[in-house]
Amino acid sequence: MAALPDGKLIGVSAFYGSTFVLDPETRASTFLGPAPHSVYDMLVAGNMVYICGYPTCFSVYDASKLWTFARNKPLTDPSLNPYVIQQGGKYNYQMALGADGRVYICGNHQRHDSGASLNWFDPAEPHKVTRL
Repeated sequence: MAALPDGKLIGVSAFYGSTFVLDPETRASTFLGPAPHSVYDMLVAGNMVYICGYPTCFSVYDASKLWTFARNKPLTDPSLNPYVIQQGGKYNYQMALGADGRVYICGNHQRHDSGASLNWFDPAEPHKVTRL
């Protein structure tokens, strides 16, 4: 879960579950839709919610707009909200917002090879993740 600017919380149920918004004040929850992948971390920066996880996924959600992600469409369809950029580690575990405004993504490559990866997303280039 992650805190949104309005005080509500955005979260995902286990593994490939549903995405929801919870209002802790009223205890009401709102179903947004299916998660774009198995979610490991969420990071909020203003109205933007960045989501990373497995397999090799990083997603961008504009919380000021409707959730339109659907599993019957291509994952990387840029018209979806959130849209998926499939890059990074096999398991993108954690993210941090840098002082430069980029989102840094830490991934792991277990099962198929060894090592880790450091990738970054620059909001100025909304459909690209850069690998170190």
